[in-house]
Amino acid sequence: MIKIISPQEYKTVPWKNGMGETIELAINEGGTLEKFDWRISMASVVEDGPFSAFSGFERTLILVKGNGISLQHDGKPTDKLSNLLDVTTFDGRLKTSGILYSGPINDFNIIADKQRYKVTVQTYVENVDVDLRPAYLSFVYCLSGDASISSPDGTDKISLTHGSLLKITQPSENLTISGRRMIIASLELN
Repeated sequence: MIKIISPQEYKTVPWKNGMGETIELAINEGGTLEKFDWRISMASVVEDGPFSAFSGFERTLILVKGNGISLQHDGKPTDKLSNLLDVTTFDGRLKTSGILYSGPINDFNIIADKQRYKVTVQTYVENVDVDLRPAYLSFVYCLSGDASISSPDGTDKISLTHGSLLKITQPSENLTISGRRMIIASLELN
């Protein structure tokens, strides 16, 4: 099943730590901020400070706007996101703090229960054609421009406008995604 989730369907919710807001693009059916299996969101980080804790979850953070951010986890070496679509993955239970390089940033977040899901993320800045293999769940998000999704024989084609999220549930065949400045995330059951 393929579903396009438009920006009008996104929800603005408070950060778990109460220090900001996030735009929730998608969440598992019946999921809430307090109890969910997976969630996809975007947030603006406007000042240095702590990230919300999500014990039992793996977090994937992708830089989608701004000059960059360093993440320090439990006082250990940092993850540095300085280029558009840089990606880092970390354990949600860690005490994580963000330090901005120069001004605010926007990030794209995938948070998933690490006992239930394995998350794979690919990012593409330039125009590409990507063969998307079947997965339990897949998501495609374009920062700018549009993307097209087609079946192997090219007969079925869907257009995805930037800012919208494409959700693909258990496809029966490979799909080809064409576009640029894209995030492609797949969730597989453990």
